[in-house]
Amino acid sequence: MNNQITIREAVTEADIEVFWAQLYAYYRRDILPDLEDGDREHFLSSKHRSHMQAVHDRPQDWCRYLFFERSGTDIGFAMPVIFTSEDGKCFLAEFCVFPEFRGGGTGTQCAQGLSSLTVCCAPCDEGMYQVLGFPVRLGAAFTHLT
Repeated sequence: MNNQITIREAVTEADIEVFWAQLYAYYRRDILPDLEDGDREHFLSSKHRSHMQAVHDRPQDWCRYLFFERSGTDIGFAMPVIFTSEDGKCFLAEFCVFPEFRGGGTGTQCAQGLSSLTVCCAPCDEGMYQVLGFPVRLGAAFTHLT
């Protein structure tokens, strides 16, 4: 069995729709499961998606919709925001391994696939990213715009 994880970008309309469906499922399941959470409405809104699509489509300092794949099956996703106008630093806005693939180091393997990126993070997250093998630069964490 091939355990190699590859990263592919969602570029077709169909892939982008699958990415957003998975992202919304992740928000509902893992990040904002409380129906009363005030942030839930924002992150599941078309306004948030439109904002991130605008970031995706701009000519610099863009995000990408990425899938982690093993043996032809999507096992997770990430949304890095790359600041090309600066020094290429990266904010990892989203990172998810689908529940059925969690455990056994899969998340670590997916993160290592992104390890050529430099993560800019808050001091409280520095250790986690270093353990995963990322070069780390302290900086502001990614936040949503309201």
